[in-house]
Amino acid sequence: TVSDWNARFITEEVMPIALEGLSITSSPRGHSAVGLSSGGIAGFNIAWYRNDIFGNAILGSPSFGNIRGGNIWPSVIRTTDEKKDLRTCFCVGKYDADIIFGDWILANRDIASALNYRNYDFRLIIDDMGHSMHFLKRMIPEALEWIYHGKEIEESDCEVVRPYELKMTP
Repeated sequence: TVSDWNARFITEEVMPIALEGLSITSSPRGHSAVGLSSGGIAGFNIAWYRNDIFGNAILGSPSFGNIRGGNIWPSVIRTTDEKKDLRTCFCVGKYDADIIFGDWILANRDIASALNYRNYDFRLIIDDMGHSMHFLKRMIPEALEWIYHGKEIEESDCEVVRPYELKMTP
């Protein structure tokens, strides 16, 4: 669900117990929300609504289709005036879901377009996978290298959509 409910649950109920006694960075840039499929959109929700804690989102085949209203994210991103300090790396496959709820490639391209419109730093990887856990092996290492060390993602066997300059027509 596109709301702060899961973000509040994770940050207010789970994290205090899970992190008890641990010394971790307080910088949101040091924290990534990660998820696959419905967990991917949940990870984005967490990073968006609790951007004071999570500065990064790493998402595999995120379900930005019309499941529980996930298709409204492009509009939410485009119409939110407050700019988040958020970096997003997400991966979708050429053979990903195309079902009654939407086309995952188109939905993720819409998210990339909205992030670009609002000047967010993002990378959308379009790989030869389907809706699977393949992203863990393929994308997580590259996403972590890009988010935490600035190493650019290679386009050797995939397409990478990056921020681009918007051209206004007269």
